[in-house]
Amino acid sequence: MGKLLCILILSLLSSVVAASESVSLIEIFVDDANPIKHGRVKNSAGRDIEFVIYDLSAPERFEKELSRGVSGSLDQVKSKVLKKIQGLSTSYMEEHVMTPYKGLLKAMEYELIKLPAIVFNNGESVIYGVRSINKAIQIRARSLK
Repeated sequence: MGKLLCILILSLLSSVVAASESVSLIEIFVDDANPIKHGRVKNSAGRDIEFVIYDLSAPERFEKELSRGVSGSLDQVKSKVLKKIQGLSTSYMEEHVMTPYKGLLKAMEYELIKLPAIVFNNGESVIYGVRSINKAIQIRARSLK
């Protein structure tokens, strides 16, 4: 029984390594600010796999933040919102505006139907409903067998 268990574990590990070997990019799509479980994952060549996390609810939060405390005529509102935007740092804009909106466009491009979604290699495969990178890699490995 011990040998059988050992063989089973080794075969599972080798399939996870094989599945991660061909992975160069993992994109994670969530709809809230809750972090998804991930750590450093390397492919079998020892290279880090690139992760990008897209919080698809961030654009809505950003828009609410921009409109907070803004009232008046359309021209006044436009002026106040533009001032707020101009006052934001480049890093804030990248993290809270550009990346989330890019995520929305990518989610449409991939035709995602449910969140969370973990996308491998620019849409090569998608795992839905999983909040762990390692578990998603294992599921992908089983599907590649």
